[in-house]
Amino acid sequence: MNSKSFINYFPEIASLDESEQETLLEQARYAAFAKLNLSGQSALFFIGSLLAGFSVPVLTLCIFGYSILSAAIASGLGCVLALILHKKLYGKLIKKGLDEVLKSNAT
Repeated sequence: MNSKSFINYFPEIASLDESEQETLLEQARYAAFAKLNLSGQSALFFIGSLLAGFSVPVLTLCIFGYSILSAAIASGLGCVLALILHKKLYGKLIKKGLDEVLKSNAT
């Protein structure tokens, strides 16, 4: 995920300008996946987001039967749910890396 999508997302660095935030977020992403070895957790979060998004249309199909309109609405809602869930979970991983970067910068 692009680090620019997390600019002004974390209150700890929201007061900094965008270029400084982007630099810290790139360092946080590196710290989270290279130093803290959270890439496996990231993969699980991605698969969980996909499954959550996929379950909405499947449940709609089971409840309402086959209807073009309900399938289209459920697919759209499933995509939105998957994107929101993925950003939240990925943000938690970046937050762990950001805490590590801020702790190392403070010392």
